Amino acid sequence: MEDIVLIVAKELNVKISEVISKKRNRDVVNARRISIYISKSLTDNSLREIATYFSFSDHSAVSHALQKITKMIDSDKYLHTQIENLISKITTCVVKKKSNFTFTHQVENEKYFY
Repeated sequence: MEDIVLIVAKELNVKISEVISKKRNRDVVNARRISIYISKSLTDNSLREIATYFSFSDHSAVSHALQKITKMIDSDKYLHTQIENLISKITTCVVKKKSNFTFTHQVENEKYFY
């Protein structure tokens, strides 16, 4: 979820610390909702895990945020496009990060590191 929050915060000009804080101004709340929506869409994290990451007291706050952002997406084509672009950037970032990881290749009982 760190990559998601990082990219969303950067793109929406909000501090990362604000996205995961309890601040309630409009820009921060929207960035947090978008981060939660994308986290639920792209990860296998449960609502409880997402709630813990965003310092919510329980999963019902995440559920409420998801309901709210889903309604907003349905009624705002610009927001829908913005989220699609964020998802594209996030998936590209994750693929690039994974390609930079060291992996091993075993040939005839010898390990080679790349």
